[in-house]
Amino acid sequence: MRSIFTLTLVLGLACLAIVGCTQAAPPLTPTQSIAAPTKAAPTAQPTTKAAEPTKASDATGASAKKVNYPAEGKAVSIIVPFPAGSANDTCARVLIPVLERELRVPVQVVNKPGASTQTGMTELVTQPTDGYTLGLISLPGAMLAYLDSERKAIYGRKDFVPLAFQSWDPDAIGVAADSPYKTMKDLIDAAKAKPGEIKVGTSGVMSIDHMVILMLEKAAGVKFAMVHFEGGPQQITALLGGHIDASVTTSSAFLAHTKSGNVRLLGIADKEQSKFFPNVATFESQGYKVYYGATRGLVVKTGTPNDVVDILAGVAKKATDDKDVLSKMDDLALSIRYMDQKQAAAYWDELEAETKPLIELAK
Repeated sequence: MRSIFTLTLVLGLACLAIVGCTQAAPPLTPTQSIAAPTKAAPTAQPTTKAAEPTKASDATGASAKKVNYPAEGKAVSIIVPFPAGSANDTCARVLIPVLERELRVPVQVVNKPGASTQTGMTELVTQPTDGYTLGLISLPGAMLAYLDSERKAIYGRKDFVPLAFQSWDPDAIGVAADSPYKTMKDLIDAAKAKPGEIKVGTSGVMSIDHMVILMLEKAAGVKFAMVHFEGGPQQITALLGGHIDASVTTSSAFLAHTKSGNVRLLGIADKEQSKFFPNVATFESQGYKVYYGATRGLVVKTGTPNDVVDILAGVAKKATDDKDVLSKMDDLALSIRYMDQKQAAAYWDELEAETKPLIELAK
């Protein structure tokens, strides 16, 4: 999986140099792309009944009892570096009931969108290391901000400790219901006929969505006019308003709009047919081998006491196993692909090691 990921990222990042927008690798063909993180860990299974802790610290066992966390009267915040209503925002909010039950304190989401997650991640890294501020992270997108020296991010991988990665959400491309484009071929043909004129929305420069469009351009030999927004909801609003011709974002962001009949999906960037969108063909089945999406989870700032990290990691696992959370995630078209703290850290480290040398190569 790591080698597949590396090949894809070379392709996506190398496209940046083409449009003018890091160990060196040979040139890629248009068919090389990324695979979903299917081997990270088994899918989480719901528990039959959540145990009722006698203390907040009981959530992760005896080792967690060494620290008075969370203190009575305190609240926990989750910084989400995406807009309210986005798929990333929803992924954090569905966990809150279990987090509050286990920690026995209020838990709130704080949305800090902007600069393809850089605004929110900057906010997180400036907070105290007391465990009262968590972050929702989405990979590989979050790495692109701090690995690109031109972005001048004040943080890097060393500044964050993952608690757990919990979901996989492949990207998709959608158009308005009244769009003349019925298939991806229709859209590609239009882009070939009018190079640089077909407007396609993303969730920001150097976002996952941006990468998908760049890879699709390479695979299909076309050029789109990219329009960058703060997040999925904003670009879908623009799509429905007729301001762009197509929207590329994570597939779950399209769910409500496909159910209402306002949006038609042309394809999903995954190797497997989506159980949530059974009538939507994959990019691959339509001739474009592009697989890309978001792996999401919770992190804290490095320096947070180990006992606090243990408590939060244990609670994150309980939330992922919770039958109500699983049901809600399913309703929202969010696939559970759980990685515990150790697995998540290794996954992130490997992605960074593979990605870092490719940034400068692409430039």
